[in-house]
This record gives sequence, C-alpha cells and structure tokens, in this order.
Amino acid sequence: MKKKIMIAALSVFFLFQLSAVRSYDDSHLEAAEDGLGNEEVSRVLELFGGFKMGLTDVEELGLAKTIVERSAAYDIDPMLICALIKTESTFKSRARSHKGAIGMMQILPSTGREVARDLNMDWNGKETLYDPSENVRLGIHYFSGLLDMFEEEVLAIAAYNNGPYGIKKRLRRARVNGHGNLKSAYADRVLNSYAVYRDNDLDR
Repeated sequence: MKKKIMIAALSVFFLFQLSAVRSYDDSHLEAAEDGLGNEEVSRVLELFGGFKMGLTDVEELGLAKTIVERSAAYDIDPMLICALIKTESTFKSRARSHKGAIGMMQILPSTGREVARDLNMDWNGKETLYDPSENVRLGIHYFSGLLDMFEEEVLAIAAYNNGPYGIKKRLRRARVNGHGNLKSAYADRVLNSYAVYRDNDLDR
C-alpha cells in the first residue's frame, strides 16, 4: 500500500514538472495553426484509412486537424503522434487498457485530469478521454513535456509508456551498472511505425 501511495505521489510530482517545463496559451496555438495547409491533414486522413476507427467522416476530419494543429503548436511531427496512437490503441477511440488507460492515446484519468488543469480545459472525467480530439490534445501536451524533460526522443517515448519515474529509475540503474543505453521494445515499435508514416509508405 505504501509503495502504491509513493508511486501515485511521484506521478503527480512529475506531472507538475511537465507543467513547469512547457506551457502554452491560446495565442501560441493559434499562431501555429495559421501556418498550416491541407497537405498534412490529408496525409493523416490517408493513414486513418488503414484502421477501423468507429468514427464518422466528420469526426475523422476533426481528429486529423487536431493532430496536425496540436503537433505543430509543440513542434512535433504529426506522424510521430500518429505512430504513438497506433501503438497505444490502433486508433480505437473507445480503447481501454487493463490498467484503466482510456482512448486514442491511452491516458489514465488521473493523468488526464492534471494535464487538463494545465491546459485550462474542461474536465468531464472519462468522457473527456473518450472524445478522440480531446484525448489527443491532452496526450500531445503530455508527450511534449516528456520530450523537454528527457531531451531524447526514444526516452520520451519510453516514458510515455512506462511513466517518467520508471524511466528515470532505469537510467539511474544503467549508470550505476556502467551501461548508458536504455532499450525499450515499446519505443522501437513506435519509431518503426514513425519511419513508415514519415516516409509515406503506408503499404508496409
């Protein structure tokens, strides 16, 4: 019980760290969105065609726009976000893990609530996470903080799956044992999908 309480407290601590590392207001997001064309949205929509998402055409278009706009706001390649989503949920908006993670980017309600507060978003509990665009908005913000925290893409991706505390702990152990590399099968899967999407080779 004490261990669970400690992990929960550390998770909240790292969420506050992420909030301090990177925070954006609406004017920043609008500035990024102004420079967008339709090409990136079309690429994301093309990618959607390979998955049974359970969304209407209008909902898919809204989701594609959200992925592109929010990725641009944080200077992240939208294809990397798509690779994360594919690995987390295979683009199923109603996905739910055995640990209680919900939606496209498999966000825990406790994490979603904290990130929503950071973004000044309305929080309606699990229903917010089951909304594809809101889920992605929260997930991209959280992931951007991990990129700033770890500075290496592969570590940020691993932390998205295992949590920042778990990755920091593994890094400390690696340094103590004289090994600087951190292997992550999860990160490998994300990066492999990213390479396919980035090269626009959707038939692979």
